Amino acid sequence: MTRIILFIYSLALYLMAPVVLFFLTRKRKNKPYIGKRWKEYLGIANAPKNDKPSIWIHTVSVGEVIAASQVIKELRLQYPKTPIIVTTTTTTGAERVKNLGIDVVHQYMPFDFTWAIRKFIRRYNPAHLIIMETELWPNTLITARKMKVNVAILNARLSEKSYKSYAKFQTTFSKVMSGVSLILCQNNQDKERFARLGISAQSLHTTGSIKYDFQVSKQQINEAARIRQTLHTNKYCWVASSTHEGEDAIVLKIHQSLLAKYPDLLLIIVPRHPERFEDVYKMCLKEGLQSVKRSQLGSTIPYEQPNVLVGDSMGEMQMYLAMSDICFMGGSLLGDAVGGHNVLEPAALSIPTITGPSYFNFKEITDNLAEKNGLFIANGTEDICKHVDSLLGDETQRLTVGKNANDVFKSNQGSTAKAVNLLRSQINL
Repeated sequence: MTRIILFIYSLALYLMAPVVLFFLTRKRKNKPYIGKRWKEYLGIANAPKNDKPSIWIHTVSVGEVIAASQVIKELRLQYPKTPIIVTTTTTTGAERVKNLGIDVVHQYMPFDFTWAIRKFIRRYNPAHLIIMETELWPNTLITARKMKVNVAILNARLSEKSYKSYAKFQTTFSKVMSGVSLILCQNNQDKERFARLGISAQSLHTTGSIKYDFQVSKQQINEAARIRQTLHTNKYCWVASSTHEGEDAIVLKIHQSLLAKYPDLLLIIVPRHPERFEDVYKMCLKEGLQSVKRSQLGSTIPYEQPNVLVGDSMGEMQMYLAMSDICFMGGSLLGDAVGGHNVLEPAALSIPTITGPSYFNFKEITDNLAEKNGLFIANGTEDICKHVDSLLGDETQRLTVGKNANDVFKSNQGSTAKAVNLLRSQINL
């Protein structure tokens, strides 16, 4: 039965690959272009063959790269002469790896074809594969085991829904996971679900979420102060972070309502996907809002004190947050389509945050902040408007909620050190 399931999976992957490859490699506005590097998705590397044993770290996109950055830095310090290969699936993830300022090699993650993974492993000679979160590609894991690559899963999570799906194919799951020697879970619930799927207790550890361990950029904090001065914004400012299509119109409606009470209020709206930057800017203008783009700052600003700043840049989220007094986290108003985004960056900056009702991708972190009065969970448009209004009108509340969020952030740090120590116990180069 396992062979049949893996055959059907591989066949489906072959059928889907041309479509996936098209979307991954096409030119998109405001996104890095992959160019000739598309061959890396087929395991064809542009780098020379690596004879020394290396460490392979797989992240998916920007969020995973950010989360794994401290672990990557620690491993670079611990193993200064060992090649480290970081793979991502997206071009934005690749750009983020380049901006880490760490001596690593970036490659795009090959599709989960056995022959592509085998070709990649032969080229880079990884002794260890560290997978960020739960990117469990069956052929990758099986091929890694056969080619004697030690596999660890970092910051692992397993929801009850995913557990039930895997449990239906228990035998196949066990075969796929048989080569994984270490699973570092975010919490005890994740650990318990992996155990119920037959993972040995020796392989399972709870280290907490390494997402709490990122560093705040002083450079972006300073840039935030400079831009606020440029915009003559001495009044209040709120940010709608990582908005998706369908949420922008809601945010602009809320902002227009708030402007009636707070005429000097500035909204920073930062679309999640770069290809939507220009569309959101045009939407702002259409709504009659005095709007400026981040890319326009430095040139003549069309309004002395705009109503809206559109964040049309990548890698500056901390700057946008540092400019703000309140944060609304996008991706949380679209039902099951997205499931929210990481609310820890505003918490790290003591910014009170409001999220919509859909945040299942960050449930534990969000619930933890909400329980400690460091975040508000809103049911919809009116609720978001009510919370923003309340925070704008009550400085004591705003500062208290921000401090509560920051206390939660600081109290949960330290997972990276635990994770690196456990990884080092497995690494033999």
